[in-house]
This record gives sequence, structure tokens and C-alpha cells, in this order.
Amino acid sequence: MTKKQTPAALLMARVVAARRRNLRALIGPGLRFETSVQMSKEVGVTKSYLHQLFGPKPIRKVSEATARKLEMLLKLPLGSLDVR
Repeated sequence: MTKKQTPAALLMARVVAARRRNLRALIGPGLRFETSVQMSKEVGVTKSYLHQLFGPKPIRKVSEATARKLEMLLKLPLGSLDVR
């Protein structure tokens, strides 16, 4: 039997997925950061931590607090990581 998720849990999963997608969209050739190493230096965290948040197999959720902190450090509009 599968566990049914509440509407709030489904919404949160979508928000976390949007945050990951938006963070990934900042890294790559011709984008804001060429590599995750550059982004990690900009925000003052390790590359490993960023990979835990939004790497190919993330093991940490991009929490509300983490999203707001990254937006501030990256000089992004408040809430911009949450939108599609």
C-alpha cells in the first residue's frame, strides 16, 4: 500500500523541485556561473553542499531558509527560486 500525500506535502515537493531546477539553471556554459565551484565560492559553501541540495542525486531539501539565504547571497529577487 502506498502512502497518500497531503495537498500541503505535494505543494512542498513542487516548491523544492522548482528551487532545485532554478538553482541548476544558474550553472553552465554561458550562464551566471560556469561551474558549481564558482557558485559555491560566491555563496560561501562547499561544492559538496550544493550537490547535496541540487546535484544529480540530491539528498537535502532546499528549505525555505536555505532558499532565502541563497537568493540574498546571489542578489536574486525574494521568492524567485520558488517559481517555475
